[in-house]
Amino acid sequence: MVPEPPRPTIRCLFEDLADTISDARLRSALLARQLPDLSVQLHDVDHPIVSAASHRYTDGEPRGRDRYRSVRDHPWVECRHGERWRGLVLWQPAVQCWLGFAGWHEADSLDDVYERFTRRCTSGAKTDSSHFLPTKDDDLRLQAELLQVRKSELKQGFRRRVLQCLLAAVSAPETEQQETLHDGSLLSVVFRPDGDIDELTLRIAIDWRGGKGAPIVEDVKDAVPGIANSEWQIIPPGPLRLDPAFFVYVDDSWVGRLMDAASEHGLEVLAADPNLVVDQRDGAAHTIQGNSTVTAAYAEGHVVRALCGRRFIPQADPSTAPPCSKCEDRRKQLESGSAST
Repeated sequence: MVPEPPRPTIRCLFEDLADTISDARLRSALLARQLPDLSVQLHDVDHPIVSAASHRYTDGEPRGRDRYRSVRDHPWVECRHGERWRGLVLWQPAVQCWLGFAGWHEADSLDDVYERFTRRCTSGAKTDSSHFLPTKDDDLRLQAELLQVRKSELKQGFRRRVLQCLLAAVSAPETEQQETLHDGSLLSVVFRPDGDIDELTLRIAIDWRGGKGAPIVEDVKDAVPGIANSEWQIIPPGPLRLDPAFFVYVDDSWVGRLMDAASEHGLEVLAADPNLVVDQRDGAAHTIQGNSTVTAAYAEGHVVRALCGRRFIPQADPSTAPPCSKCEDRRKQLESGSAST
């Protein structure tokens, strides 16, 4: 089992490190005593003394000179970064090591980090460093992060299975490919070329009664890279078939990007970032039906599909770019057809 790296306590982050965090957004949040979301593990916070503690004590034990002997009620050990940064780590490798105090080393100064720590832990002949120990909130945050990691691993494994099935189907058109998902339901993927348009049909063999299959359907759609959620068309279950089906139309360029991304980055990377399959920005302002769709995609980093067929993630103000001629032509066709009816 790989040892968990030492992590800063919440108190240490808020009081000792917040104003020296390099990332401006994270610095502002910590100064406001707000923790980052669970996707950020606290031992990965970008700070030199946090990195030094992790590097020194993740799989290494303290040497004799590392023991902090001025405060001995708990097993504190020193960590160092460069000439200035120093920290004190609570050494309890059988459970979890914690960076409990940090600051600058200033030789022969009362502001030296070790001097301040000793002074704050000492009252007369009594030594008490319990104020710098991890609290219940630290333990809750750690457990929440571990749960988030587990959920991410499950999601990654799910996406990997969907991608394996998808790539097999694309490589063998007209041949149904199947994959058993984590809940025991069966995913079947068929890729059917149809003239100039390729029809990609995904089917899930799952009991749809009571809406049990809805979350799995959404997860599968989310795992197929480079496709806007609004593109999927659903075939509901019927009296002779309980498994719902849904399909989307794609072209040769999407197939090429999918195969290239899988070849260049590998399945693990593609499963972690399905947006590797989207079109690269071409400098044109594209037309998307539905302003709310564009706004949500811009805010959440989701894929949209333009009238010209281009799939991309909105990232820039389109008002400064020339309009896409294909989108304009398609928009006029749609408006003409609507007017004639």
